[in-house]
Amino acid sequence: MCVQVRGKPSASVSKEMNSQEKARLTLQQSSLGEEALKRKEEELEEAMEKNEVLCRGVVLSSPLSPLTPTPTLDPSSHGTHQQFSCAGPITD
Repeated sequence: MCVQVRGKPSASVSKEMNSQEKARLTLQQSSLGEEALKRKEEELEEAMEKNEVLCRGVVLSSPLSPLTPTPTLDPSSHGTHQQFSCAGPITD
């Protein structure tokens, strides 16, 4: 069974979360200092470079690979789902 939750975003909560995140970043930057920030920036760039390296093409591109099985398009294999709201089930 699949559960789908619908919600309505709150502008005031979004603004509050943004201001909290800015305050957290400012505190983090001041507590680390310039040298540590430079080291973290270098670590991040190295990690991003490593992530850009392509995996061995044979493993991921082979349609017969057990690591990347081809999904079935049969709708009966996807199970069922229902949508609910505060008022009860949603029917389309």
